[in-house]
Amino acid sequence: MKKKIIYNCNVFDGDCFHQNFSILIHNDRIIGFGDEIKEMDAVMIDAKGALIAPGFIDLQINGGGGVLFTDEPTSESLSTISKAHEQYGVLNYLPTLISTDLGTIQKAIVAVNDYSTNSTGVIGLHVEGPYLEPAKAGIHDASFIHPCSLSELNKLYDESIPNAIKIMTIAPESCSQECITYMINHGTKVFIGHSNTNYKTAKEYFDYGVSGFTHLYNAMSQLQGREPGIVGACFDITESWAGIIADGFHVDFASIRIAKKNKGNRLFLVTDAMPPVGIGNFDYRIGETSIHCVDGKCTSDSGTIAGSALNMNKALKNAVNCCDIQLDEALRMTSTYQAQLLGLEDQLGYIKENNYADLIALNNELDVIGIVKRGEIINWNV
Repeated sequence: MKKKIIYNCNVFDGDCFHQNFSILIHNDRIIGFGDEIKEMDAVMIDAKGALIAPGFIDLQINGGGGVLFTDEPTSESLSTISKAHEQYGVLNYLPTLISTDLGTIQKAIVAVNDYSTNSTGVIGLHVEGPYLEPAKAGIHDASFIHPCSLSELNKLYDESIPNAIKIMTIAPESCSQECITYMINHGTKVFIGHSNTNYKTAKEYFDYGVSGFTHLYNAMSQLQGREPGIVGACFDITESWAGIIADGFHVDFASIRIAKKNKGNRLFLVTDAMPPVGIGNFDYRIGETSIHCVDGKCTSDSGTIAGSALNMNKALKNAVNCCDIQLDEALRMTSTYQAQLLGLEDQLGYIKENNYADLIALNNELDVIGIVKRGEIINWNV
């Protein structure tokens, strides 16, 4: 494959901006990066001054393109979901299961492995439940929710592909210290979510090795004067990570600004995306519950929020335009911090030598107008 040079770029490399830079790509990797790159016989690609940034990484995608991954845990559904989100700049992600049975989780692990064998972009699995607090189930099917046990974890992990589960969302009410230790020892980052536990217990679980919080503010005990709750624990534990949904429905934009001031470089964007992404207004089901998507908001008949129709490109714009987050920091929240959390900084989340050539081009309105995935030009409307 011929080398490529993307030139006339304004580049955000994950740390800072560079004006009029070039990026040299060979096969699927970045092999050069600077203000003047010359290479004989390279394919020249003019960025026309567009902003080039690392491709987005989303750690919580339930579905897209009309597909809910929990309902269809197959390699084919991952292909559909990937295409639905790729157009919005997501080049790597964790497909996410909402609370379900053990067999479905095992099928999802096989699907992730099968898809990753032949394609790129799926970097593991996020299992959100079933070890949650029923009172904070939200749209999850409460019939699947139950306490965690070491015997079940043995079946889940020992009979599955190693290191497939990158994030497991649990509630302390349903998951013991021993189970937390087991998951961590098997390469899983454990997050607290869908829980009503108190501040003290949430902090104790970080001593056990928990890493962060799933969709901050949503489906968790709130910060109050006499009981800081999970939100207070998140703010108080400076080293903890937290994902947040910036669609304007899950969390008020002012609350995101407050969280950003507190969490700094430990707060990242997730979409919690559902089947409507890539389609538009679209009705679907979660188990026996009908979900309606109207003007980008997904709710059940009872009004319970059921994931989102948010894409990561829109989340970036909302962070900048509605939450007053500086562009460089908003871009880190779409990719760099996710790569750091998963220990993938030397592959993803940065534009630097030897990292994958997973790149997006953005115009002045921050629309995705170009995509390079593992060195291949997928779309280029610069």
